Amino acid sequence: RLNTSGETVWKIYAGSLVGGAAVGEDDTVYVGSEDRQVWAITSSGLTKWQFLTGAPVTATPLVTPQFSLVDGALSPPGVVIGSLDGFVYKLNLDGTLAWSFQTGGDVRGAASYTRDGKLLFGSLDGNLYCVWANNGTVVWRYQTGQEVTSRPLVQDVTIAFGTRASSDDPARIIALKMDGSVRWEVEVSASVESEPAQDPDTGTLYVSTND
Repeated sequence: RLNTSGETVWKIYAGSLVGGAAVGEDDTVYVGSEDRQVWAITSSGLTKWQFLTGAPVTATPLVTPQFSLVDGALSPPGVVIGSLDGFVYKLNLDGTLAWSFQTGGDVRGAASYTRDGKLLFGSLDGNLYCVWANNGTVVWRYQTGQEVTSRPLVQDVTIAFGTRASSDDPARIIALKMDGSVRWEVEVSASVESEPAQDPDTGTLYVSTND
């Protein structure tokens, strides 16, 4: 942790390779590690809890708020993160497991959420998944035919993400409707690993590729 002057306030060893961090409303820092664990660290640099997965965790966590779902149910806040074991985990804020969802490949990218309490994430199995935040039940899945590590961008009526190029096909930027059907897609020159960015005034997308 650095202060506003760039001075180190504290540091903690959490494994030889650590992914991106996310910060909760209470300033708890969440991070995945090559040691296969998800770490929760207090604002003073103390380990709050650790959750062990089946493989290294390189994805950035997503801290979710409480959602009111369409059926009136509540989805409590939590931490959502994928692992190279192929699972996406939702953890309660005390570090206990709320649910896990198995994909068919490594999960390397971060998840996103919609306003009505759905979670979106990709997998190396080629799918973009949409599941309910409260229990991990599948709403829909979209098979791209290519590995997906890009974090999906949720717009008002569109979900945009990129794919990795394969030996047979170029990478693509894909825009889906909220029901998982295709709005449009375009081929690009190299793999898309990152999340698209959006101009908030015009809705214009900006996407970086690996070339």
